[in-house]
Amino acid sequence: MKKFSIREIECLTGIKAGTIRMWEQRYNLVVPKRTCTNIRYYDDCDLKRLLNISVLNSNGYKVSEIAQLSPAEINDAVGVFTEDSHNVCCQQQGLSKAMINLDEYAFEKVVHTAILKMGFENTMNTIVLPFFKKIGSMWQTGAVTVAQEHFITHLVAQKIMVATEGQQLMPAEGAKKILLFLPEGEAHEIGLLYASYLLKARGFQVVYLGRNVPVTDLSTIAQQVAPHYAITLLTSLLPVDLENFVHQISNQLECPLIISGQQVVGKLQSNSNILVMETIEEFTQFLAEISVLSSVA
Repeated sequence: MKKFSIREIECLTGIKAGTIRMWEQRYNLVVPKRTCTNIRYYDDCDLKRLLNISVLNSNGYKVSEIAQLSPAEINDAVGVFTEDSHNVCCQQQGLSKAMINLDEYAFEKVVHTAILKMGFENTMNTIVLPFFKKIGSMWQTGAVTVAQEHFITHLVAQKIMVATEGQQLMPAEGAKKILLFLPEGEAHEIGLLYASYLLKARGFQVVYLGRNVPVTDLSTIAQQVAPHYAITLLTSLLPVDLENFVHQISNQLECPLIISGQQVVGKLQSNSNILVMETIEEFTQFLAEISVLSSVA
């Protein structure tokens, strides 16, 4: 059984610590435990209950009403909202519970249903990618273990790869060639996999190198492949000198470098050779623009 501090619970559920304490005192919704040194903590059952309460509260239930419901009634009420693929808050809470419980069936229920109703890209853009940003804040509080993060990442990676395999094998005539890679030390591949899917879905030529590509190898690779653009991400890797590190990468290439990721956005400015993509919407718009230019050329 994992023990959660109130700050970890706040991060996982989105409910402010002060609100949780008020609900404890006023409605007895959860009862925190105490360690032998009198430090309060919450267990897995408390977390699941508060995740469910968060879903109901964000969908119009008053806390006073929730307090009158039995655990079974709360679960039934939450089930109604989680069936709604357009309810982003509920879907993300569903992914949180699936990750915490290492529950592949629960993951499939959320993601598969959303894909059927919204399509793959909408599901990724509105539910899955925002959820992965949330995981980043969970890491900062220690609320998520390595095993839980690997579990959910593996499942999402599988979904992306299956969707990518479903795209056309032959790129469009005259399509631009895009090189995708992650530098040494960067292990978070979800964003790069999804970029590969978006490119193939739009008919681009894709050369996918994956993780841990030495910067010193890029010059030789770029000469061999001759890409029109290169794409990389810095999600977990935080270089001592970010700007210098990115310029080192760019200097190895003979094409513009498209870069994004948590360690880059808001910290680096675009120039003629380095294009910083702040959002997935900005990236897809850019793909539309260069695709149009290719067809005109």
